[in-house]
Amino acid sequence: MAAAAAEADAKIMAEKLPEGNMKVLVDVGGAGLSRRRMEIPVGPGTQSLKWLGLVAAQRHALLAKHTKTGRRSKQGAQPDEGQGFFLPEDMIGPGGRLAPTSIIRDVIREGDVIQVDLQTSVELDEINAPVQTPWQVAAFECGAAGAQRRRGIESREAIAAHE
Repeated sequence: MAAAAAEADAKIMAEKLPEGNMKVLVDVGGAGLSRRRMEIPVGPGTQSLKWLGLVAAQRHALLAKHTKTGRRSKQGAQPDEGQGFFLPEDMIGPGGRLAPTSIIRDVIREGDVIQVDLQTSVELDEINAPVQTPWQVAAFECGAAGAQRRRGIESREAIAAHE
């Protein structure tokens, strides 16, 4: 009886994690921010890399120190390093840049370390709209509104090129 139990335990230990328990190591940070390595459970890995990037950004923000002010403080509130929520601007895996629309389990293996770079400053274009990185364009510009914005940017760039 004990031998059968030991054999069953050995068999369970030898098996890989069952589907649905995947964990991804994410190294998240940005210019002027501390990089933090965290383990993010992704279940079966059917979410997009956009989802993983946003989860990493949210957890980075939650781990950051927050401003504390005393009632009698003469200097007022001073933001601590990393305070705020920063959107992902790029994701890099063992094989290079990762598309935000890719599915986690299709491009990441258990134990891979994924680098998520956060956008810590926002550059504005000539109409004061935020300039997005190629990763952000692929992740967030979807639907009719995104297409219309993209056409407007391309029109302004074409006009500027001919001036």
